[in-house]
Amino acid sequence: MKFTLNWLKEFVALKAAPEKLAELLTMAGLEVESLAAQCEPETNEEDWLFEIGVTPNRGDCLGLEGLAREVFALTGGRMKSPPGSPRLLYTSYPSDQPPIVSTRWRHTD
Repeated sequence: MKFTLNWLKEFVALKAAPEKLAELLTMAGLEVESLAAQCEPETNEEDWLFEIGVTPNRGDCLGLEGLAREVFALTGGRMKSPPGSPRLLYTSYPSDQPPIVSTRWRHTD
C-alpha cells in the first residue's frame, strides 16, 4: 500500500519525523518497504511517500483511515475527521498504561 505523509496528516495530527514513523510502523507489524522524499507538483513542497506491506492479519490497515488509527495509537497524536466522513471520537490513555484506544460515535444532528 502506498500513501503520502501529507495524506496521512489529513486523518491524524502527527509531528513525528518520517523516519521515526517508518520505524514505529515496522515495529507494529506494518513493514515499511520503501520511504522516499518527493516534491508536490502543485505546492512545490516536500512530501514523503511510504510503501508498506500489509500482512493478512492486518486487514484493518488496508485503508488510510485504518492506518491513521494505528498511527494514532502508536504516537498518541490527535485523530481528525475529514469532511464527509462519520464523526468518531478517539481516546488514548497515558503512556504509563498499556496502549488502549477506544472509539465511539458522536451524533451530529
